[in-house]
Amino acid sequence: MMDKAGRYGRKVRILFQKFGLSMLGGILVAGTLAATFAHADYQKFPGLPKQSKNVTTLKYVFNPKNDSYDMAWVLMADIFKNTTYDPEIVHREPPYMLVAETDLNQDGTKDYIAYPFEMAEYDEGAFCKIGTTICPFYIFTGTARQPILLGKIYANAIDVGKTVTNGYNTLKVFTREDDAVIAPEHANYFDTYKYDPQKKQYVNALAMPQKKQTPKPEIKK
Repeated sequence: MMDKAGRYGRKVRILFQKFGLSMLGGILVAGTLAATFAHADYQKFPGLPKQSKNVTTLKYVFNPKNDSYDMAWVLMADIFKNTTYDPEIVHREPPYMLVAETDLNQDGTKDYIAYPFEMAEYDEGAFCKIGTTICPFYIFTGTARQPILLGKIYANAIDVGKTVTNGYNTLKVFTREDDAVIAPEHANYFDTYKYDPQKKQYVNALAMPQKKQTPKPEIKK
């Protein structure tokens, strides 16, 4: 079993890799990570580098002052229940959540994709699959008063696809059963998720019902 120092080191390494920080940069910022998260009112993380055909369109940001952060917090109540991040308790702590803005159905209204990041040692395995970087990604839209969940998908990373199905962009869902950090712009293996208008949720395209083919009438000779 990985000891506390090992687990914390892995979290820091994942954070550095996820946001493109070099080891030298990591050494310089490692001592201030906790203070930055604890005291900064606004902390913005750089997006992944855009340099190949699988360019990511998402830029994840940690900003507790944004309405999208509060919306994500409400929707993540299922994983935060009975923890210090439970939105229903009075003396709650703000969780480390990263939120990306997009427009999945091209209607001019912002849609969002968010996921929790396990920074603290006691968070290990609480929200994400232990020993991996597979975390629950929440796809949602709506307003601060009424957020609408469009899907909850466990993955290492999620990117927006270029194909539009049922009026919504498809999603590229990257998953590996280890602690690898997947950069969508460098990975060619992914599952495609499509918006299902009947369920009003994103589902795996392979699990969506196919349109029934109308059999051709037999021509009698």
